[in-house]
Amino acid sequence: MDAAGAMAHLFSPQGRVDPYPAYERLRAHGPVVEIAPGLYVATGYTAIDEVLRDPRYEVTHEELTQHPVAAGTARPST
Repeated sequence: MDAAGAMAHLFSPQGRVDPYPAYERLRAHGPVVEIAPGLYVATGYTAIDEVLRDPRYEVTHEELTQHPVAAGTARPST
């Protein structure tokens, strides 16, 4: 399963009941995974810690809400 499929599974009813298989699939793709053009998911503590502490990764609210996946107007492909 590709990273976008794993992310879609995570948001499915089954994935919400048991998210751990989807987390495992995402982590198998690496510490930072692109799930859609320009949309990345950090999958491990070290990567998440780095992203949260580094000001270069700052995203404004407006930038986030304009992304089609984050805004809910598009879904990752399965």
